[in-house]
Amino acid sequence: MTAHEHMIRVQVKAGSRKERMMQVEEHSYNIEVREKAERGAANKRVRQLLAEALGCSPKELRMVKGATSPRKHYLLGNPHTP
Repeated sequence: MTAHEHMIRVQVKAGSRKERMMQVEEHSYNIEVREKAERGAANKRVRQLLAEALGCSPKELRMVKGATSPRKHYLLGNPHTP
């Protein structure tokens, strides 16, 4: 991780009745999505919601841990930025 990247921690609840997003710490969120945890649908929606909340493109968020877990870690930023 470089100085231009930030680690974002996310606790996900897939298959929820309502979509919700709550920031619990500076770089930590609880997110509930309607999509089920099947074929990456919930992960895709979480990435979209997180990008909207952070004011960035989903392409700037890279999942580094938790693809099959409700606890996920994303890197935000471009490691190639000087």
